[in-house]
Amino acid sequence: MNAEQLAEKLATVARSLADSASTAKIARALIAGRTGEIQVTPARSRREIELFCRWPATLYRGDPNYVQPITAQLADRLTPGRDPFWNNASRELFLARRDGELVGTIAAIVDPHRFAVKKDRVGHFGWFECIEDPRVASALFDAARAWLRAKGCEGIEGPYNPSVAEEHGIQVDGFDTRPAMMESHHKRYYADYAQRAGLEPGLEAYAWLVKAPEGGSKELAKIFPEKLTRAAARARSNKSVRVRTMDLARWDEEIRLAHDLFNRSLATVEGFVPMPWDTFRTICESFKPIVDPSLIKLVEVDGKAAGFALVLPDANEALQLANGRLDPVGLYRVWRKMKRLERACFKILVIDPAFRSRGLESLLIEDCTIAMLDKGYREADLSLTGEENVKINFILAGLGFTVYRRYRVYRGAL
Repeated sequence: MNAEQLAEKLATVARSLADSASTAKIARALIAGRTGEIQVTPARSRREIELFCRWPATLYRGDPNYVQPITAQLADRLTPGRDPFWNNASRELFLARRDGELVGTIAAIVDPHRFAVKKDRVGHFGWFECIEDPRVASALFDAARAWLRAKGCEGIEGPYNPSVAEEHGIQVDGFDTRPAMMESHHKRYYADYAQRAGLEPGLEAYAWLVKAPEGGSKELAKIFPEKLTRAAARARSNKSVRVRTMDLARWDEEIRLAHDLFNRSLATVEGFVPMPWDTFRTICESFKPIVDPSLIKLVEVDGKAAGFALVLPDANEALQLANGRLDPVGLYRVWRKMKRLERACFKILVIDPAFRSRGLESLLIEDCTIAMLDKGYREADLSLTGEENVKINFILAGLGFTVYRRYRVYRGAL
């Protein structure tokens, strides 16, 4: 090809590019100053932290199942000095922007308590949210990895908001359902983006659901299989067994007792990280305003605490109406809805290993169910149970509960 032919060829290519829609789009973006550049920066001021908390509502606008957190409460929860979790742990919050527009969030978390228990140096990520653009997700994970690496971590795992005791895992099923308290709600593409960023799927956690019988019946035989009612009756006939409700007048003593039972009962689950007292107390204090003592049951054997079940009204059903703000309007909406909730949350069911195989689990489930039906609840969520907690998952499946939401933890190298 001579010089003249080459020149003609290049001219043809140039004309083709000039006429193409993609070239015109790029040109318009450049003229407007939009290059698609993604920048990830820390969120450190109170204003930036509140933006970190508030932005996901924009992402989920129009999703009837999204429950916007109360911005001020979540900002406090993420602020060292306002939540005791950060007395030992540390974190960095990141905001991702594309052409100056906010498009994603992520937190990088170092929890020395987890290091001591697990004997590793794996850091966590949490509060991961992003638009449908894998480049944004990669930029966010890169920022989290770099921060964790600088803190001496050797791996990354999550999401944990901020620990396994609270919201954790990327949602992988049940997108057409509303999350209960202490559950996240995610975009369908998050799991794929985590894997594209080099993270591998790990253990799953399950949210279970059981519904009251049609017609308002309170017959337990219409809800649970005979083996549960039979086991509960056997435990109830034992004169050494006593079930009682929580005594709010002895709040501090009761939650101390619950904390001890919680850690002792779950110590048999592989990979369990005991919950520090300060974290447990903070979580309990957060739901104290909505506690109904008739829904919290403790079982004793010969006067010794053997287990407990924690059931809470599903405040998410009401908080959905607040739009992230508990101003007078938001408070009124929540107050009205809290009077007619349809769902309760079975958040904890634990039995001390020394008292297992006596039907105490069945007894607590039966008594809590009776209390929920008496209060007019139409369904109950039980969540989250880890895949590794084979015992409780086996029991729930056998009792007729169904998994309606699944979450998965992802892990990778730095």
